[in-house]
Amino acid sequence: MPFPTQPAFFTPQSEKNFFAAQSALFLIDPARLLDEAGTFLLGKDLLPRIHQKPLGDRLYAAGTMVPALGLETGFYTVDIRSTATESAPIPLTHIVFSAGFVLGTETGLLMLANGDRLTPWNPGTPPPSRTPMPLTNFERSIQVSPGWYAVTVVAGLLESPEAEEPIAQSRDEEYEFNQDTWDEDTQTHRPKRRPFRPRQVEQEEQWICSFLLDPQPEKPAFTADLTKSLNLFGH
Repeated sequence: MPFPTQPAFFTPQSEKNFFAAQSALFLIDPARLLDEAGTFLLGKDLLPRIHQKPLGDRLYAAGTMVPALGLETGFYTVDIRSTATESAPIPLTHIVFSAGFVLGTETGLLMLANGDRLTPWNPGTPPPSRTPMPLTNFERSIQVSPGWYAVTVVAGLLESPEAEEPIAQSRDEEYEFNQDTWDEDTQTHRPKRRPFRPRQVEQEEQWICSFLLDPQPEKPAFTADLTKSLNLFGH
């Protein structure tokens, strides 16, 4: 299926209460990822592989996926918007952004995924966990117009009274299975596990991550800095 010469209008989409597991979110075209990378990635831990050259650079440059990296671990409202239909910017504070990404989709059928969805990469099947959780905790379907886009990823805070829904800390406690971190044991000098504890946030703050899609008549150049962190608190 050929790419259209210019992506058409698509309605902005918003996904609420989506957990940025392993400090990352991704906007992915699963069909193009399969075409570009092959079936050998199915069932594999994709997260470390996309951080390695040359595979990661090739997948990003081909426009199969767009990452939001270095996010504060927690729940976000994720917006997918076209710059051609954006009437007014969301009034965010603590804004961080990363530009220069490429997204190409022949069907417009995309997936919003978090880091746990990529470990392992088995679209449509929940990852193994201590506590069974719904598939929508890991992936959600997104529909945009087919075509090429230059993409900027923006993260920020939406303050009260604009915040639509306060963040409840209890939701973080429902999502701990793949969030372990490690300290060094001072006696044995070996790594020891410490439990993940999400950062406490004020009730009036809503965490926002936006994928801003700028329609292009042809494939744009990939110029993104993959070392750029979108952490809202400067970690």
